[in-house]
Amino acid sequence: MPSSHRLASIIEEESVSGHVIIDVLIKTMQHIGDFGGLTGVQKKALVLQTLEYELELPESVESLIIAIIDVLIQVENGKLTFNKKISRSIYSCCISGRK
Repeated sequence: MPSSHRLASIIEEESVSGHVIIDVLIKTMQHIGDFGGLTGVQKKALVLQTLEYELELPESVESLIIAIIDVLIQVENGKLTFNKKISRSIYSCCISGRK
């Protein structure tokens, strides 16, 4: 697991908001993503275990965290985009002069 003191700097003991959970999730995924010798499934399990341990999350949010991890992986792999760019050559008549 990533060292506690790294994540502890992000987490405030009194308040674990959704923003903090997402921030810790992303940082944990980035850190664990650098580990060699682990499969994707193993990395996901380690991320989940780390979050449950560090943030003391109840198991009831496990399915939500897994869904968020899956979405972040899709974004990372380019399989999910939020802002698709329009090709200027195809629509040049409609967007001429705009950059």
